[in-house]
Amino acid sequence: STGSGMAKNSHFVEQVSAIFRKDDEIIVGCQSGKRSLMAAAELCSAGFTAVTDIAGGYSTWRENGLPVNGR
Repeated sequence: STGSGMAKNSHFVEQVSAIFRKDDEIIVGCQSGKRSLMAAAELCSAGFTAVTDIAGGYSTWRENGLPVNGR
């Protein structure tokens, strides 16, 4: 469990590894920043070297007036 009532994806690193190389730039984000921080840490532990987490999540991103595309 992620502590948010959501189940952890036990295949996360495997799925990311199928798409990205260990040195590819990967930006991870979620609504509040808690889950993405855990995901980024998991990727770093798995040997990914260019992982960035959006600190504070998308809600903080929007609160700071940063650009948002979409709906």
